Amino acid sequence: MLLLQKCLYTLLSRQHFEQWGL
Repeated sequence: MLLLQKCLYTLLSRQHFEQWGL
């Protein structure tokens, strides 16, 4: 469960970083 949560969090963070261009 924790691994899945971490994967989802990473994917969301990655999308935000790409949007902000960081």
